Amino acid sequence: MEISNSLVAVLVVAAIVVSVAGTMTTMDILDQYVFSPGEGITGQVWGMVNVSVNQTVALVLTRQEVVFFLNPPSSGLEFMNDTEDNHPRPFALRNDGSTNLNVTLYANQTLFEQVSLPTEKFQYKCGDNSSTCDADGGSPASTTSFTNVPTSATLAIWNMSFQSGNNELEIEINATVPPNEPTGDKITWIEFVGVPACADAFCHL
Repeated sequence: MEISNSLVAVLVVAAIVVSVAGTMTTMDILDQYVFSPGEGITGQVWGMVNVSVNQTVALVLTRQEVVFFLNPPSSGLEFMNDTEDNHPRPFALRNDGSTNLNVTLYANQTLFEQVSLPTEKFQYKCGDNSSTCDADGGSPASTTSFTNVPTSATLAIWNMSFQSGNNELEIEINATVPPNEPTGDKITWIEFVGVPACADAFCHL
């Protein structure tokens, strides 16, 4: 809260007046008291310092695109793949805030024309290389096995750390071309939302 200069001056003057009045009162009391040899007067007071550190929520998608090159199942060539071997590379997220996060995700539309969501043809999981995907102190845990991508916000990452060196993880994607899928580019969007984590993984969802 900002205080104007005029108000500061008023507060300072008030403090001085109180201090002087207190001194004058004390001196009046001392005049009426006869001290014995060796007696003295001491005083001890405490002042409190209160610092409030604001909470910040900042989830950053450091790798924003996953690109597969697949073939129709009837071709005899590769028609399914996932990002676990980094070919292609998965989504990468970083917690740049000042609090642990619960992260939800969902897709805004189906990836393939021949199947609707949710489907085993389009799945996700929290990356194997991140310790933050494990539940160390509670349940439910982050999603660590391939699960069908949902159409509404669903908890994917639980208690993602904000501590440097442990605040990055990956979301792996698994895609399988369904039978009779027309050729061409297939595109969908996945939304990630991070909210402050707490003892109950669902308390902020």
